[in-house]
Amino acid sequence: TDDGNVWVTRSDGATWEQIPANRFPGLASGDVYVSRIEPSHFDSLTFYVTFDNHRWNDFTPYVYVTTDYGKSFRSIAANLPKESVADFVHTVREDPYNRDLLFVGTTRAVYTSLDRGQSWQRLMSGMPTVPVYDLKIHPRDRELIAATHGRGIWIVDIAPLEQLAGDNGTRVIADAAYLFQPKTAYQYGQGPTMGASANGEGHKVWSAPSPAYGAELSYRVGAGAVASAASQGSGDDGNSSAPNAGPAARSQGQQRGQRAPQAQILITNARGDTVRTLTGPATPGLHKVTWDFRGRAVAAAPLSPSQRRDSVIAARRMTFVFDSLEKAGTMPKAALDRIRQTMASGDVGAFFRGGGGGGGGGAGRAGAWNPRPGEGAVVGAGGGGGRGEGGESGAGEQSPAELLQSFPGGMQELQQLLRPPGQGGRGGRGGGGFGGGQPPAVAAGDYLVTLTVDGKTYKQVLRVERLASAEGAGRVGVEEEEDREP
Repeated sequence: TDDGNVWVTRSDGATWEQIPANRFPGLASGDVYVSRIEPSHFDSLTFYVTFDNHRWNDFTPYVYVTTDYGKSFRSIAANLPKESVADFVHTVREDPYNRDLLFVGTTRAVYTSLDRGQSWQRLMSGMPTVPVYDLKIHPRDRELIAATHGRGIWIVDIAPLEQLAGDNGTRVIADAAYLFQPKTAYQYGQGPTMGASANGEGHKVWSAPSPAYGAELSYRVGAGAVASAASQGSGDDGNSSAPNAGPAARSQGQQRGQRAPQAQILITNARGDTVRTLTGPATPGLHKVTWDFRGRAVAAAPLSPSQRRDSVIAARRMTFVFDSLEKAGTMPKAALDRIRQTMASGDVGAFFRGGGGGGGGGAGRAGAWNPRPGEGAVVGAGGGGGRGEGGESGAGEQSPAELLQSFPGGMQELQQLLRPPGQGGRGGRGGGGFGGGQPPAVAAGDYLVTLTVDGKTYKQVLRVERLASAEGAGRVGVEEEEDREP
């Protein structure tokens, strides 16, 4: 309760027993607010309690645990900061899959413990200093969700942390590298809505980068590992991700004229065939690579006479439409040229990915100030690549997704303009440049992921599931059922 009392029932609420305050060692006397009680997911005798005494100028972080149903408590605040007026605790959560993994939210940060409260470390990469009033853990997506005061909702993938906590974490840290068990990955057909009307009636639009579409593959490289650099172009399509390779590491490699050490990741199907080869950083630390569910590129079959005719018509229509839009002044020429080039390349996914320009390619800017509506310039999806603080970027600096958002009617209207007169429906394959040049998406099922670092291999099984869409799967590049690789 809000006067410092903790009560427990053993009769489904028929009777209650007050737990004396002296069972909480070090707790200040008086009306200390009980900010959170967290029952354990693993046994009924364990629960966690946090207290908030800032109303009496006491900013100590109070975090306790009992393992005997409240007969005794011990403090697990350990090394949580105690120097600031913003160090008091609002909430505590226990991970539902690993009881050694705990989280607390204070008035300025989120902290995590991998050893059930014996030690804590700050968990705030890319998140501003902000009061964290509540934490929840999504049981399916293995994500920690932080509700803050004034800075919105923040989400982080904690699946690797679940495998780092406790005894297993000791083995992971001791190894030269480790491939974490991937989460179930979901293919879906309906892409995000691009129209401005979907943003409601607010006076400003605020958007944040969405996670990359695909299966997330996380791995750790130890400080002592010396990875052999992958040969240039060993990733068959450049679908590699190196979010944790810092600027200093990259610049050092560039100064030496050498490529930074790379880890190789193979995706193989049930037959043992290699579906995809990816690369990622092999520098010490925790890394993540996203596989977009696509297999190897296959040689295109020769076009039939009717397909050649349709391709010529589509190309002429694209030239006509973009020339007309340029003369009408609908959008700046640079922006129209960028959209036309992207469509001609067949990279439809670019219209659903944020980021671009010189600012970071969709990963966002860690620690950057993201203005709320009315506080300044809008930071676009993808971290505002190429923008300066407080100003809009030029057309050449925006991602295709950002450019298309500024087109009247968005992608749907542009597709309608590109459709030759008399052609109804969503159009055939490759209409207006959409859908061409991309390898097919793989079928749902189990895939073997093999990580190679410093000549050693690590393997895990990845489960891919397909989510049905009422409007079909073509909008985000997933091929129809008969076109997918068996």
